[in-house]
Amino acid sequence: MFRLTFILPAMIVCGLAACQSNAAKNAQDATQTASPADSSLPAVPELFRDTAMASAFGLPDTVTIGSQLYRVVPSTEALFESAAEFKPDTSEAKNIAPQQDLVRREGNVLHIKLKNGSEKEFRDNAESDGEDHEVHIYNGYLPAIGSFVIGRFGYETYDVLLVDEKTGAETPIIGLPQLSPDGKKMIVSNLDLMAAFTFNGLEYYIKTDKGLEKLYDFSPEKWGPESIKWLDANVLVGKFGVLTKENDLLYHYVRLEPVRK
Repeated sequence: MFRLTFILPAMIVCGLAACQSNAAKNAQDATQTASPADSSLPAVPELFRDTAMASAFGLPDTVTIGSQLYRVVPSTEALFESAAEFKPDTSEAKNIAPQQDLVRREGNVLHIKLKNGSEKEFRDNAESDGEDHEVHIYNGYLPAIGSFVIGRFGYETYDVLLVDEKTGAETPIIGLPQLSPDGKKMIVSNLDLMAAFTFNGLEYYIKTDKGLEKLYDFSPEKWGPESIKWLDANVLVGKFGVLTKENDLLYHYVRLEPVRK
């Protein structure tokens, strides 16, 4: 009787242990089975969200440029890099070379000869540490809009000047201009979510008989376009940055596809 009483608890304990072992093994097998699928998904950090920003990555589902609504679609770096763009060389001397008859650098002064025969000067003040600090870098020439492109750097600011080749009139824009294939539309973008010293967002211009006309600008708070370019006459590609709650920037390549009205 004593032997039977001793054996029964032991059998019960072993049975429970076996059940627990099988349950643990089954759970482990289920986890291992699910792991490959789970590991293929990128980790999504907690993001700030603007109004109507329903995307899991904090990007808008749509963006309006001018009067056109565009659907924001995930894309690839390869497609982004394949799109034509205005991209100056880091060497100002190389940028000047194609227009050396019209553009020259003499010390801290950049000279541009206009079609009306006059000459326009852009004088640097690089020694100053104050608000009058200013440096001009020649970026190139865009014949489609008849403009010279000059980067302008302040102490904590940056913008770009489009200088009309005929009159010398200056049009300040927030970043490098990217023209549509027909040269009649221009998109400009700039990303500044961290320091917020410059305009974070985009500008949209059209070419008219009187020159460039700005139709639209937009400045989101928690995401921004580092670059937007024309893939073709209708579709644009971009590199967008999103700010996380840890104040880190995450970059995503996107396509902007027009939505038919």
